[in-house]
Amino acid sequence: MPNIKIELHQLIDQIGDDKVLEAVYTLLSNQPVAYTTEGKPLNQMAYEAMIEEGEEDIRQGKVYSHEEVKALFNQKLND
Repeated sequence: MPNIKIELHQLIDQIGDDKVLEAVYTLLSNQPVAYTTEGKPLNQMAYEAMIEEGEEDIRQGKVYSHEEVKALFNQKLND
């Protein structure tokens, strides 16, 4: 197997798009790209995993209508 570091360096050197370079940097540097509602930082992989989890919930019908959400909030406010 060729040296993966050398291959990565060569690929990165060929990238001319700054947005792509920023995305590669974010991915490799493990910097937070988002935060949970509780304020927990999420790196790119954790963020994508949460998005996939949400999409799976939607596919399985685990969703609330706007009216249901309003009712839940009203209930919490009145408790």
